[in-house]
Amino acid sequence: LPMARLYLDGGRLDVIAKKVLCRLSGDFFGQMSFMAKNASQGSSDWRQHGLPPGNFPAVAAASGPAFNASKFAFLEMPKKQSEDFWKSAHGVLSDFFKAVLAGRLEPSHMSESPEDGQEPPLGTVRKLVGRRCREVVEESPSEVLIEGFDEWRRDHPRRTLQLDLLSPMLAEWNITVYRLDFGTNECPSDVLRSISAGYSGYFFAHARARQRGLKLQRLKKLDPDFSKVLSFVQKHSETAIVASE
Repeated sequence: LPMARLYLDGGRLDVIAKKVLCRLSGDFFGQMSFMAKNASQGSSDWRQHGLPPGNFPAVAAASGPAFNASKFAFLEMPKKQSEDFWKSAHGVLSDFFKAVLAGRLEPSHMSESPEDGQEPPLGTVRKLVGRRCREVVEESPSEVLIEGFDEWRRDHPRRTLQLDLLSPMLAEWNITVYRLDFGTNECPSDVLRSISAGYSGYFFAHARARQRGLKLQRLKKLDPDFSKVLSFVQKHSETAIVASE
């Protein structure tokens, strides 16, 4: 059976959240199994469901009990939860579980919370999260350069230098630069695949790529030097990029 999960952190809203889940388990008897879990006993489970950190109680579902089952996160949870929300949560959560059972939702992927809606200064390196990966790669109005890395590479003292230099330069040609931490984010496999552990890798997406039928480009060499990354961008960009000395 598909599985519904409620993640709790021992806070004041746990009791009312469990009551809502109990009522929903009756509504979906025979269609889904329901489980409440302690989120503090390890983050891998709720992260794999695409839930952002630090906002519990949290609700998710999976198509089955297997590790590789499709997972779905309920992402309409307010950042500042209240009893009033949970008192009226039965309806929205019921709709969420119905959509899961009907196959109307795209599976969720491990993801940090997206950046806030404010437009960052021109030339800033932006954070790409799993939840926005398809949107950025396939629908960005500008060309995009993405650096991907994992927890083994995250704290390398020289890792950030290349993008810090490239981002303001490429902004002059309307190319947006992102960093993607594979240790805390996962993109859909048909959009962008992870790289070997312990390395940095680079990807280039064309503007409005899906609409134009253009594929994501990947630099084959891992941990490339500055000139290699720049040459990669120059090769695939539709703009004639001339690097200053």
